[in-house]
Amino acid sequence: MSNLVSSDLDRIRKVYEIPDDFTLRLPDYVDNVCSVNKGDIVLYEADFKAGLRLPFHPIIGELLHRLGLGPGQLTPNAWRIVVSCLKLWPRCSEGSAKLSVKEFLYCYKLVAVPNSSSHWYFVARDKNTKLVTKLPSSNGSWKSNYFLVHGEALLEGVNWSLGDPNKSALDRPHLDDLHLDRVKMAVEFSRRDHNSLVTPQNLVPLSGDAEKSNQKRMNTNIQSQKKAKLPILGKRKASSELASQESSAHGITAPVIGPTTSSEEAILPLTFVDGPPRPSKEKELHLEAAERAEGLWRWMLHTTLRAIRESILVNDKGHIDFKEVVA
Repeated sequence: MSNLVSSDLDRIRKVYEIPDDFTLRLPDYVDNVCSVNKGDIVLYEADFKAGLRLPFHPIIGELLHRLGLGPGQLTPNAWRIVVSCLKLWPRCSEGSAKLSVKEFLYCYKLVAVPNSSSHWYFVARDKNTKLVTKLPSSNGSWKSNYFLVHGEALLEGVNWSLGDPNKSALDRPHLDDLHLDRVKMAVEFSRRDHNSLVTPQNLVPLSGDAEKSNQKRMNTNIQSQKKAKLPILGKRKASSELASQESSAHGITAPVIGPTTSSEEAILPLTFVDGPPRPSKEKELHLEAAERAEGLWRWMLHTTLRAIRESILVNDKGHIDFKEVVA
């Protein structure tokens, strides 16, 4: 039987942020590690301490399916190696590469735990593929702290029952040059110890479903911002436009009101930007004189044309005579 109690399950859910979609329960007298109900899987608290999170990363689900093992059949250090490699690939490639199952099984082979018929761990296939370093030498009495998890929809494809691994999974897969270069890049990365690769902070986006959920949430926020309407100014719109024109005439840039994510009108602080530099006093005088000269010229032209029109006389014969101008 497990040494865990009900309060431990609440603590585990909170500490390791297990979604409510998963049901956690303690094994009863008919349950044991090797035989559980269909839809339930066995997990150990030590697995979560090693970095495992729910829901499983897609690569973890694919790896378990390839091996033909249940999640509870891998030791805590085996999980440390898997989770560390999931973090190592993006880190050594600056985010351009993600671990594949073939790359992982090229570097590590599955080995049975001595004196155990149901637990397995990973060993580097050779000294050049030992990727993760500084693993703990002991995990204490971890086998006594297990519980059952039910979440069939979110654990689709994962082997529920415990059994022997697929023989084909024990063979070393063949890699092409591209994937061999990726493995070499990971081997040459300097910081490959587990504590550097796996931290509580970077375990949050480990789950594939969590990544999709975060991305969906971000996309929703972006769409909401795009659809947000500008504040409605109603009947004051015309006067606002007039005020804007007057402000522009005085060299004042009107504030720009951006979209708001609230259904209520946003009251934003007004920010005035200095207009173009004012001309010097001397230049102002020149401009004023030019305007006066242009006005005087227009007045003189208008007066002259009016005098010419008044001086023209048309006689009965249709001839044009000019009135004598008396000085």
